[in-house]
Amino acid sequence: MRAMSKLTGLWKAEFIMWMDPAQPPMRDQLTAHREMIRNGLFFTSHYTGQSMGMNYEGLSTLGYSIEKKKYVSSWIDNMNSGISYMEGKMSNDGKTIVFVGTKTDAITGIDMPVRQVLTFIDDTTRRLKSLKPLMERKRKT
Repeated sequence: MRAMSKLTGLWKAEFIMWMDPAQPPMRDQLTAHREMIRNGLFFTSHYTGQSMGMNYEGLSTLGYSIEKKKYVSSWIDNMNSGISYMEGKMSNDGKTIVFVGTKTDAITGIDMPVRQVLTFIDDTTRRLKSLKPLMERKRKT
C-alpha cells in the first residue's frame, strides 16, 4: 500500500460511461481527494463533481488484506444505495490489479458480477475500467 501514498492529494478525474454500447460515451470531469488512512492500511478516494447533470459524490476504499493475501476494494456513491465489494490480485509486473466482485443492479435489485481493472500507467496516471455484463433489465417486484 506504500506505493499508493504517492497518489495522495487533490486530483482531476475523468469519468467516462457507456449507457449503450452503440452510442457515444458520457464524459464528466470530477475532482478526487485521495488519502491514506488507518495507519496507511487503506487508501481512500473521495470523488465530487457533476455526473449526468446532477451533483455527484463517490467514495472508494482500497486496501490489502494480509489475511486473504488479496487487495480489497469497496465503492459507495450518492446515486445508489448499495455497496460494491471486490477482491483482486496484483499482476506479476506490478502494473495492474484485476478485481472481481458483485454489485446490486439499481434497476433490477439483483446482484450481478462485476470486474474492475486498475492499471498504473505512470506516477500521475491510473485507469480504472469497470466492466459488467450487459443484461436484459426487468424490475424486481
